[in-house]
Amino acid sequence: MRILLVSPISPYGQSAGGQLRTRLLMEALEEMGEVDILVLRQEDKAEPEFSALEPKGIQVALSESRAWHRRYTPRIELSERISRALPQPIADYDIIIGRYLWSICQLVIPAKVTSVVDLDDFDYRFSQASLMRPAVIKEWLQRRLSTQLARRQLSRFNAGFFVSERDRACSPALSSVLLPNVPGSIPAQAQRNPDGNSILFVGSMWYRPNHEAAEWFIAQVLPRIRARRPEAHFVIVGAAPHDLLARWAAIPGVEARGYVDSLADTYASAGVVVAPIQSGGGTNIKILEALAYACPCVTNRFSHSAFSHHLQPGQHLLVANDANAFAEACLQMLAEPGRGNALGQAAREQIIHHYDPTHFREQAQAFLRTTLANRS
Repeated sequence: MRILLVSPISPYGQSAGGQLRTRLLMEALEEMGEVDILVLRQEDKAEPEFSALEPKGIQVALSESRAWHRRYTPRIELSERISRALPQPIADYDIIIGRYLWSICQLVIPAKVTSVVDLDDFDYRFSQASLMRPAVIKEWLQRRLSTQLARRQLSRFNAGFFVSERDRACSPALSSVLLPNVPGSIPAQAQRNPDGNSILFVGSMWYRPNHEAAEWFIAQVLPRIRARRPEAHFVIVGAAPHDLLARWAAIPGVEARGYVDSLADTYASAGVVVAPIQSGGGTNIKILEALAYACPCVTNRFSHSAFSHHLQPGQHLLVANDANAFAEACLQMLAEPGRGNALGQAAREQIIHHYDPTHFREQAQAFLRTTLANRS
């Protein structure tokens, strides 16, 4: 079988969740047949620039100058050039897989070729708090128009992957399967040595939903916790602008560490991990990562909904939606480390059974074989 994987992200890196998913999908495809890689990168260039993708494949830098309403329109001349640059023409592949809708939409794909799109980060949602700012309202309008346009493209493809049931429910006409994101690694053992007072939040603070979540926790939740447990402190880990880290670090009870050398040690010492994300797309992989380390976790309904099939409130993690409930849940985990460890261990078992790379590959392969069989 000859397979073409089209992606805006190279599979030969592991620095972000998007790269990890691309690599896992590539590995699943390599067990099914011969895989060629095509990376389509968006850059500010007037003409497409072709180059080799090491160790295998080609990459093309595409101009971002197209009008928003044409961003999903197939590029005929580009497709012809790509066909000549690939080891074989686009029409000769048995199946073409697109990571993200935008990348595969750039190609002209003959009807005889089976095409499957991976709809990661498909439906972006905004919190009510964020929509109170004019700049975010403008972004909301742009994303709403883009999402409407994107949904119209789905009929061009034979099937799709979704990362959550909430996204899948938005497109019932497309033949699809749930292919959830998985953590970058699941440690063979999860050693816990919590200090009993640290509340950990991990995430890149360049990403607005993470930044907003941290700000909300500091303003609304942390004061409630420290009023009853003054020694409690909020530890923020992840890449962030230096001025933001400095501002947070000046707040009593906040430790803004930024990048750390060992996430394993950071998780091991955390009394509880929080994920108060209220907006965004895809799934919050940091929840899975924390649970893979057997950390007790408190999140909200928005973030939990992506994992509700396998992670039950009160059994694997705690779910709270307002500031008071969030503070109570955190205080409970800090005061009852035994229960927190029990929740974390139960959740870790679920991660091992439902969110590991082997399960990811098997799910992807089974669905692709079924899709191909239905087309034959």
